[in-house]
Amino acid sequence: MGQFGKVEQVKEQNNTSPQQLILSLSGFDSLLIGDVMNERSRGRNVRLMLVAINQEGKPEIAEIIFAGQISTIGVTTGEENAVAVTVSNRFERRSMGLPDRFTDASWRKRKSDDRIFRYVAQMAERAIYWGSKKDAPAFVYK
Repeated sequence: MGQFGKVEQVKEQNNTSPQQLILSLSGFDSLLIGDVMNERSRGRNVRLMLVAINQEGKPEIAEIIFAGQISTIGVTTGEENAVAVTVSNRFERRSMGLPDRFTDASWRKRKSDDRIFRYVAQMAERAIYWGSKKDAPAFVYK
């Protein structure tokens, strides 16, 4: 990576593996920074490897130092045009919520024949009169 790349120091705390790692690259053209921001990179797998290369330039030994998924991407514009990627390990990813929403469209991406969330949008706007004999607005079945 030379002078353009930087890897945050990997530290273990209390005999546990690190939760996050920050990788950064600088020296991009400003047009590429826009492309980075438009990509859907969150959740992609990342492996940081230590590789020993022999005299012919071929890898001899390779070991994974850190593995995880991209959790955030930060961009710095100006003279250096840098991209910093925060990689979270699998244990930290488990504590984060799922990116899905409880909507019919989101659920149908996973299970196309299941329509369990089809009335969620109507229920969110529905008036509820607890303990009253007053009727709620009519429900529209689709």
